[in-house]
Amino acid sequence: MSQQEAHIVGTGSAFPYPVPIERYREMDAKMRRVHGQPESIISTLRRLSEKSRIRLHHTVCPHWLPEDKSPADYPDIQDAVLQEDIFTPYNYIPPFWKRLSVFEEILRKLGTKAARNAIADWGGDPRDITHIFTTCTSGWTEPGLPSMLIKELGLRYDCQKAELNFNGCFCGGTCLRLARDAIRAGDGKAVLVVAVEMATLHYNPLLTDMDDLVTHAIFKDGAAAVVLAPEGKWRYRKTGMSIVPDTADRMTFNPPLRPGDDSYRMHLYKNVGGALDVYFREGFGAEILRKLYENTSKSPPELGIHPGGVKILEGMKRPLVESGWPEDGLDASFETLFSYGNQGSVAMLIVIDRQLKAFKEEGFTGSPTKENRKLVTMAFGPGVTVEWALLEEVA
Repeated sequence: MSQQEAHIVGTGSAFPYPVPIERYREMDAKMRRVHGQPESIISTLRRLSEKSRIRLHHTVCPHWLPEDKSPADYPDIQDAVLQEDIFTPYNYIPPFWKRLSVFEEILRKLGTKAARNAIADWGGDPRDITHIFTTCTSGWTEPGLPSMLIKELGLRYDCQKAELNFNGCFCGGTCLRLARDAIRAGDGKAVLVVAVEMATLHYNPLLTDMDDLVTHAIFKDGAAAVVLAPEGKWRYRKTGMSIVPDTADRMTFNPPLRPGDDSYRMHLYKNVGGALDVYFREGFGAEILRKLYENTSKSPPELGIHPGGVKILEGMKRPLVESGWPEDGLDASFETLFSYGNQGSVAMLIVIDRQLKAFKEEGFTGSPTKENRKLVTMAFGPGVTVEWALLEEVA
């Protein structure tokens, strides 16, 4: 009896308030001035934000909305945002407990909205979902997101659940890999993966380290979900994980550990892109690229690379081009970054959602004389950890 294979059969996403990036910069400057920050820090944050080329500041917090807007002006996302803000008045820096007091509500709302969208895209019966894997790095509460989703979505109460929390940007890929394993083991009829992030809950205008300013400039809020099943249009062909040697300090994420800390501390060092460049050209990463594409006369797979930042994507460009991908192969990943920012564990799932829906509009490309379309996905997070996969379109 041949082994059962995993297929992606449905994808969906959910995003909170879409604040123009210039409004975010204005409000950040206002809050920093109130708290006595020098103009040099304000200018640095603005410069980092401009260099990120991110167009929208997606946030669950209405504090950032333009002056002529209110939560009521966004009826389509009322089920996925805060109505009252923890950053009110604007000179208030909420303590850690206050930030987490609203975390559970938004975790449930955003996660449920993304999951419903993925299930609708799939078109199957939610009670056929046998497993659920979730991830979130922005907070933690128990009972966690899987228990919330089982209730909100009407899943079976014997649905097998697991949470991979506080892992970071790579973990959407980890959840997909585990979902694939469950199906290949013959245990899964349909598996739901959900990732949720609310980085803007941890905004703190008192933080002035360059690494803190970088994370404030690029990390945003959102959720995404994927349904996998034994039969479907996009087969999960290959997958794996590796750690880039000697890069443990390049990406870090820690809870409040020091006196006076009021939020999680995220650090994304500027040389992550350089480390990825070397790893994928000279290290084990080069072998990963060979597994994904042998650089033959066949067209290379499409790319869905984690939109972690401009420098991260630029760091991946040279090894990919040298391995046979075109110069514009990362365009879809860059566009996701500019539209949604870095959404942590959600980010790679957003790329998959956007690209598979774009492919669907184009129609099936496979034929007896033409190779089926493929999609390579990668996500990067603390470690530096690399999650990678190869999807193939099937008839």
